[in-house]
Amino acid sequence: MEHVLYGGSNGFVGVADKAEVDMLNKALTAGYGYAGMPSSFTGGAPLMVESLEASLKSTTWQMKNLVLWPSIPVDRAYNTVEQYSRITSYGGNGSPYFNEGGSPREEDSIYNRETQKIVYFGTRRRVSHAMMLVRVAFGDAVAREINNGNMWLLQNIERELYYGNGFFSNNGEFDGNPSAIHSDSLAIMGIDQQVRQGDTDAKAQAVAFSGFGGALSVVRDLNDSLLSEDEMEEGAVSILNNFGIPVELHLDPLALSQFSRQFFPKERINTMGVADGRAGFVIREFISSAGAFALRPNVFMRPKAEYKLRPDTALAPAAPVLPAAALGGADVGTGFEKDEEYYYRIASLNEHGESAVGAASAKVTIAVTGEIVTLTITNVVGAKYYAVYRTNSLAGADSAQFIGYVKVAPGASTSFIDRNAKLPGRASAFLMFLDPEALVFKQLAPLSKINLATVAASFEWLQVLYGCLIIFTPRKHFIYENIGRSA
Repeated sequence: MEHVLYGGSNGFVGVADKAEVDMLNKALTAGYGYAGMPSSFTGGAPLMVESLEASLKSTTWQMKNLVLWPSIPVDRAYNTVEQYSRITSYGGNGSPYFNEGGSPREEDSIYNRETQKIVYFGTRRRVSHAMMLVRVAFGDAVAREINNGNMWLLQNIERELYYGNGFFSNNGEFDGNPSAIHSDSLAIMGIDQQVRQGDTDAKAQAVAFSGFGGALSVVRDLNDSLLSEDEMEEGAVSILNNFGIPVELHLDPLALSQFSRQFFPKERINTMGVADGRAGFVIREFISSAGAFALRPNVFMRPKAEYKLRPDTALAPAAPVLPAAALGGADVGTGFEKDEEYYYRIASLNEHGESAVGAASAKVTIAVTGEIVTLTITNVVGAKYYAVYRTNSLAGADSAQFIGYVKVAPGASTSFIDRNAKLPGRASAFLMFLDPEALVFKQLAPLSKINLATVAASFEWLQVLYGCLIIFTPRKHFIYENIGRSA
């Protein structure tokens, strides 16, 4: 087939071959110029004008995802150890009456002094000198890394305020006892740890009106049940009886979703105010007999669940060897049932991160209902504590999920006692009295940037924040643990 070549103002002249027609077609259409990305070429490619989006798109969290950090009261710290005092009684429980002309009895208030250590949050960042000279797609590289450093710090602070030094086993109980936490721990004492400790600590309990029902527990085990209206009311009343006011319930988004689903309209008449043509119903506030409180979902409260197949960093300790499991005597209330079967897996941790998980234990079969499982872990050099993961035999050893930490014991091995107090991978929720008289973040240094000396062709700096969380009145808050998940 012959092609006629177009000669501009001279019209069509002569005969064109296929190559000339292809060149003409290329001039008349945009096309892509090449397939793939510029970085994939090794011998050159057609010159094309490319459009490069200058804004950086984030696949991770944003500032609007923070819930606790913007809400918590902040105060100034003046030392590396912050002391505070609690008054637990304005006087004894004696009679306020006295005879005419007599004198009332003397009463003494009760004070307790407590302390919290300042902890140090920080990250080190570096940008090469060459990187500062080139024109990058997302703007100033130093400014971007400073912002990234702030975001990294805040994501850790947000989660640690809830769970710092939490979930440490005290002979199978999770009661926040400081003796169960490694003495060299650098972590903050979070809400979980301080409220659990205060639940059983007499120095954190008001002794006024002793015997009048003011000593209700502030920890509620849902034992794999969903949050319900009854549970919400129980937590609010417990706070009220401890002289607090429930203000906000912070919870995993999945827990809020499953609670809200109970209120989805199922009738033709929408009794809860959902407009026509709209489905679903999300509970944003709960009105209890102790007052109304907001429900605040927080992605940083998603429970620790899956183990890791590779260590966090090169300095993390080695994975433990196969743990040995033994069955102990019956302990009423463990929740273990006869003939249930489980597998356990262990990971080592220190200040540099968590190791890859070790091999699964042999299958553990519960012989007697209520039995205790004791794991013997051979100590790993450099480890400060261990994370324990558990699964049932039907799910298989590869489905093990987190059930708690245990600090390394002196000697060759460490024991972890499983009383089934924490269910694998289940979330917690915190109903809190967010008042400066109840809790505060004591800040020794605000979020700060410290430039480092230049010893290479790079610009290096630290971003730090120093502070501690103090819960003055732990029994004016409430914990829901082992929140269930619907199928």
